[in-house]
Amino acid sequence: MTFLRSYLLLMGLFSLACSPKAGPTQNDPFAQCEGYTLSQAAQDIAPRGTASDTQCQDSNGCREYGLCAASDGRCVVGSETDCQKGGWCTAYGYCSLVGNWCVAAKDADCATTEVCKEEGLCHALAGECAATTHADCEMSQLCPDTGQCVSRGGRCTAPGSNDQDCKTPQGSEPGDVCRLLGNCTANDGVCIATSDQDCKNADICKESGACTAINGVCVACSRADCLVSTDCRDFGGCTPRGGWCFAISAADCAASTVCTSRSHCQPTNGFCF
Repeated sequence: MTFLRSYLLLMGLFSLACSPKAGPTQNDPFAQCEGYTLSQAAQDIAPRGTASDTQCQDSNGCREYGLCAASDGRCVVGSETDCQKGGWCTAYGYCSLVGNWCVAAKDADCATTEVCKEEGLCHALAGECAATTHADCEMSQLCPDTGQCVSRGGRCTAPGSNDQDCKTPQGSEPGDVCRLLGNCTANDGVCIATSDQDCKNADICKESGACTAINGVCVACSRADCLVSTDCRDFGGCTPRGGWCFAISAADCAASTVCTSRSHCQPTNGFCF
């Protein structure tokens, strides 16, 4: 498993245009990017007019996204309990029902997730788990591994008093945050991504589709970003959600190399495993 696969916990060279993201957007650093809400995911579970409660409860959509109740023939989130049943609750903190979808609405949703332990994403911010304090990053596995010990833009990055600091490895793992993450510019004591080109040149774009610089970090801003990544090709991570690329539907998995006639053709916690 590569560093970036661990970094994403698993987490547009054609076009970097971003369309509005559905869902909560207050203080959301990724609000201008495409988001994939659970109401959209429901369309991949059952066509309108065919789903029953039993079918929904037995579906991958229920096990993963909390889409456990039938409404107008589609599988939807019926209650917050449905959210908490889903694998995305334990993996990414999508445990609270807000509107019609499951989101990370409370710090408690994020505190026990793997993304908190590994990436410092321990507090709820605009429906996602984010690194909102330096302490989040200092306690994460990223800090000793790659020197990403400070918070910026909801993610962890490395400290830097000048641009050269950002291009110098700071942890136990090989590679610097410029080459790995596109965070090539020192700003106010931390390394950040200031241009899409920095992101495109970084491993995180090639591997994980995070090709667009927003609020100092490289994120997957569109499906086009995800489609050119090795995560899409190898693991079905072809759909943007909260700045990352995930396998949301069976169609995402079917297009990946990991899907065979016998296995790995349904999404599990965002990837086709």
